[in-house]
Amino acid sequence: METVTTPSHRLPFFHQLLRRLQNWLSARSALSELDRTSPAETARIAHDLGLSSSDLVRLADRGPNAAELLPRRLEALHVDADKLVHDQPAALRDMQRLCAMCETKGRCARDLAERPDDASWRQYCPNAVTMDSIGTR
Repeated sequence: METVTTPSHRLPFFHQLLRRLQNWLSARSALSELDRTSPAETARIAHDLGLSSSDLVRLADRGPNAAELLPRRLEALHVDADKLVHDQPAALRDMQRLCAMCETKGRCARDLAERPDDASWRQYCPNAVTMDSIGTR
């Protein structure tokens, strides 16, 4: 029996691809759930979360890990996310929403990986103003 070896540089790509597929499937499931609710129920859920119905649908479309870069950014800025949960929950929820809907995730992920201390993220991050206001300068 022949053993096939996979170059190690391909594994991260495979894991990344698998993770994206899992996120996509989760997003489809969430959208399917929303599709089965009435518009009034969707509006109630959105209201309970402090969102518009359209934002709720957009967030569901992005998947459960859509705001995964936010904790990494907060950590790079030496901000205690647990403290934010207790001290400024509304600000944290808003930052999660903006991060989840952000269109510059690739750039953010690269910046966090390559140069987390560089302030260039402030030019494209929708949370820059909020992070500045909570004292991350």
